[in-house]
Amino acid sequence: MSPSVAERTDTENEPEILQPIRLEHKRRRSFFGYVALYTRRATAYAVYGLAILLTWLIVSPVLPDQYAFPPLAGESDTSSTDNAEAAAPTTTQAKLPARPQGVPARIPSWAWSMHKWLLTAPQERGARPEAAPAHLPSWFWDWRTWRLQLEKH
Repeated sequence: MSPSVAERTDTENEPEILQPIRLEHKRRRSFFGYVALYTRRATAYAVYGLAILLTWLIVSPVLPDQYAFPPLAGESDTSSTDNAEAAAPTTTQAKLPARPQGVPARIPSWAWSMHKWLLTAPQERGARPEAAPAHLPSWFWDWRTWRLQLEKH
């Protein structure tokens, strides 16, 4: 009967495959090793975050309004929506006309550019905005009339 691995004392002359496995004890990191590890990790996360922020700041001006950040609490975004109550002060002002029915909640950017184009004198207009559809929807004229009434107040 052969002795067990624990009982063997002379293992130097045996082939390597038969020698008992000696596991190396993995050294624990010191406190400063952990600090260095997490500092590198936090630095990498900060660099990634700054890269994302820088990319957003470069790309966001060319994105359509649907990808823009919503307004913060207490602010009104009158560039892409019509919120007459938030855009105009409520102190000692005449009653504002009601928003027409059928007008979308979010006005497309082409409607704003078309509105601005129609406000300029015909001899100074230049080319019609390319983004505007060839046949303007019926709500556009109701919305434009309403906007002109708001601008008078």
